Amino acid sequence: MIRDNVISPEKLSLQDLTSHAKVLENNKQWDGEKCIILTCSFTPGSCSLTAYKLTPSGYEWGRINKDTGSNPHGYLPTHYEKVQMLLSDRFLGFYMVNFTVSFSFPIIFLPMIESWKFNYI
Repeated sequence: MIRDNVISPEKLSLQDLTSHAKVLENNKQWDGEKCIILTCSFTPGSCSLTAYKLTPSGYEWGRINKDTGSNPHGYLPTHYEKVQMLLSDRFLGFYMVNFTVSFSFPIIFLPMIESWKFNYI
């Protein structure tokens, strides 16, 4: 999951944690130890990248969480950990791009809808 921001957050947002846990829950063949949440913050004059991985307790909490308020019960900083990134000109993997709906996340946040169709590029 790649998330962009206009500010550099101090912690992983509960919405990102919950969304990532639900993606992992719906794709059990994916290895949660190898799947990260990458935040890209476009701050004035720079770009900051941060990678997070869910801990087992974070995965369990996120997959059952229904509260998306600002301070949900049970959300803890121990539900994720920052992980190291290696930036390279050679990427192993893919990107999922939504071809059903056009949107720009910095302008408006839209929750992922299960009926959206994604293509790999």
